[in-house]
Amino acid sequence: MKKFGQWLLKLLFLPAGWLVMLVPAAVGLLIYAFTDADPIPAVVYLSYFLSAYALTAVSVRIPAIWRRFRSFRRHNRYIRRYNGDAGLRVRLSLYSSLAVNLMYVLMQLGLGFYHRSVWFYTLAGYYGLLAVIRFLLLRAGSGKRSGKRTRLEYKTCCICGVLLVLMNSFLAVIVFYIVWQGQGFSHHPTVTIAIAAYTFYVMTMAIINLIRYHRYKSPVISAAKLVSFIAALVSMLSLETAMIAAFGSDRDEGFRHMMTAVTGGVVCMAVLGLALWMIASSLRGLKTAAASDTISES
Repeated sequence: MKKFGQWLLKLLFLPAGWLVMLVPAAVGLLIYAFTDADPIPAVVYLSYFLSAYALTAVSVRIPAIWRRFRSFRRHNRYIRRYNGDAGLRVRLSLYSSLAVNLMYVLMQLGLGFYHRSVWFYTLAGYYGLLAVIRFLLLRAGSGKRSGKRTRLEYKTCCICGVLLVLMNSFLAVIVFYIVWQGQGFSHHPTVTIAIAAYTFYVMTMAIINLIRYHRYKSPVISAAKLVSFIAALVSMLSLETAMIAAFGSDRDEGFRHMMTAVTGGVVCMAVLGLALWMIASSLRGLKTAAASDTISES
């Protein structure tokens, strides 16, 4: 019985090399079983067995992998710095978001030139303003904190609020084209489900970060997370149009118009309200900073 237990443990806790070969083999056999029009029954049963075995072998190693990951995270100086520096995390997030926005701008402009469509030009304008806002926040958030730096952050946030108001006009045009011109975002149903999962993840993280980073009392950090939340709201709007296009029918045309108009109106009003709040809070911060400078000089 003891030898059987040892043998069973060896089967479950495979060496890493065997596991690396087992998982791709199981995935490949499953793809064959589900995509081939007339699969060989023996191979199908083998794919089920190997996939179950691979899943079990990977699952039993998860606690050990997690312990190694936590140990690596504690001892790696770059990860420790990343976890301990909120400003660094925000700057890296802004860099990646800025790069993605710039790629979207170039893509939408190219499509606009090719199709001569106002729809693509409007999307390029939206992503372009989003890129400008993130660039301004990135530039204002770089450097050591000081009185002048804080005033610069408030001024930048005020400018970004004004740009958000302008960006809201592009959003209104996008909603107009989706509702009344029949434009929108359409994907394959499987792709739409994947986009939905990612969009809900982005929205959840945007809300969590709004709450988490509020305690740092940094105008730029708060504005960066607010912009991420606004981008997540717009992603929800595009997801709604994609899901209706993927899973709706021609009989749902009235429902599509109503839902898109309501959601688009709510998103536009939310963006406008958040932009005005950013402007007002930045102006209050500038007044407070100016009053503090006057008191310190006197």
